Amino acid sequence: MDPSDDPLSPVPKVPDAAALAEEERLWNEILADPEDQERHKAYMGFIARNNLLKEASRRYGPMISAKDDYSIEARRQFRQYQQTIVNMMFMTSPRHHHEVKKSEIDYFLLFVGAVLIVFGIAGPMISTNPIIRYGLLLGLVGGIAIVGFSIYKKVQLVKTMQDDNNPTIR
Repeated sequence: MDPSDDPLSPVPKVPDAAALAEEERLWNEILADPEDQERHKAYMGFIARNNLLKEASRRYGPMISAKDDYSIEARRQFRQYQQTIVNMMFMTSPRHHHEVKKSEIDYFLLFVGAVLIVFGIAGPMISTNPIIRYGLLLGLVGGIAIVGFSIYKKVQLVKTMQDDNNPTIR
C-alpha cells in the first residue's frame, strides 16, 4: 500500500494535476475580478473539498500587500479569506469571547434578592439577637426592592417589544 493513500499517514497526499489545474483556473477568475465575492466563495469551496489548502494559503498574501491595487475593504476581505484558509489548515475554530450579558446580571440580582427575602422571613427563627434580626429585616426590605425592580425592568422590556399596531409580543 502506498503511504500517500493511507489517510492516517504523515506523508501528505500529492494533489492530482486536474485539481491543480482547476484551482489555477478558479484563481485566475478571482484575479480577473477580485471584488466578486461569488468567485472567492467558489474558490474556497473547491480548495476545501479537494484538500488544496497548502496551495491556496499562498494566494491571498500578495493581494493583501498590494496596497495600491486594491481598496482597504477589498484587502480586509482578502485577509479574512486567508485567515479562513489558515484556520482550516490547522483546524482551529474562531475564538469566541464570553461576554457577560445583561440578562445574566439580572438573573444574578434576582437570585440575590430572593435569598435576602428568604433570610429576612426566616430571621426570627434563625436568631434571637435583635441586631441580627434587624439586619435580616433590612435584608428582607433590600430583597423585596431588588426583586421588585427586576420585575419592573422585565415588564418595561416586554412593553418596548410590543408593536403599536399589534399588541402581541413579536
